[in-house]
Amino acid sequence: MFLENLNLPILEVNAGFPNSVSEVIKLEQEFAIRGKTGILVLPEDANLELATSNAQFLPHSSLVVLEVKPTPNDLVVEQVSWTQASTLAKVWCLKHSALDWQELVGKEIANAMQKNPNLTAYLAFEGHEPIGMMIALEPGFTGWLAGETKALQALTHRLVCDFKHPVVAVSLEDFSRFPEAREIERFSVWLKTR
Repeated sequence: MFLENLNLPILEVNAGFPNSVSEVIKLEQEFAIRGKTGILVLPEDANLELATSNAQFLPHSSLVVLEVKPTPNDLVVEQVSWTQASTLAKVWCLKHSALDWQELVGKEIANAMQKNPNLTAYLAFEGHEPIGMMIALEPGFTGWLAGETKALQALTHRLVCDFKHPVVAVSLEDFSRFPEAREIERFSVWLKTR
């Protein structure tokens, strides 16, 4: 997978999926035309040569794809429309200590949700305060998940209720927050160095 923006991992909107060196080169060219630098995401056991054309990649982080199990709790989870993009962005940016990106992230979320009817967004509330967010790509794969542990549990419980086979992609850092989940696959995230 080739992400256009590491901070916005909404699948299909932000990604390409190369299976060979030639496909990586093609995606690099497409992203360059748009003035973007690609981020390559590969299964940890992939044999794809990363030294393609003049591009060089360095490992950055890992993602873990999990099948989640329901974990009900007392938080309220609501499905929201693209009009709540600013709130979704605020929760995301708070999690990543990047509040100065809130406006841009909000616009990206709003545009993505308006362009792709298969994206479904949720907010988890404690009282009236949103403490978690999730954007799911039907049929049950979430490309964005952020919040406190209890919010993540409530959001993934809702994902189980709405979709029969829910799968989430989380950072290695967040992996421990899903003790009941079954790991499906790990991916390495590579950043282009030049």
